Amino acid sequence: MVILILFFGIISSMSNPRRGKLSKDAELITKALTGEGDSAIVKDNRVEQSKIEEFAIDSDQYEALKQQLGVQGDFCIYFEDNEGNLVPVHVSEDANGNPMLVNGLGSDGAIINDHPCGAQYNPND
Repeated sequence: MVILILFFGIISSMSNPRRGKLSKDAELITKALTGEGDSAIVKDNRVEQSKIEEFAIDSDQYEALKQQLGVQGDFCIYFEDNEGNLVPVHVSEDANGNPMLVNGLGSDGAIINDHPCGAQYNPND
């Protein structure tokens, strides 16, 4: 599974310094989310479900991560399998115990497969 960070903006139209900052921000976020720190949602190549749920429920965690890392742009965290297919994120369960899935975590301004980041995942779309 691959963790990807999507930033807003059209990279090709950005100046070189701006593109460099965007790449650096993506690297910082990836390291924070896959490292050993409190922000990590992936440890030893395994998704920490409790961390995913915390991140999904508490929007302050997104803002805190941005501030902690000094990231100014908005972003979306999403997962793909080895073939590039979106892997839905299990964030909670409904009243009947059915899993609630979303397409990513982060800013709803980012678009993942024609849907805003954090939108409920429907495999039929």
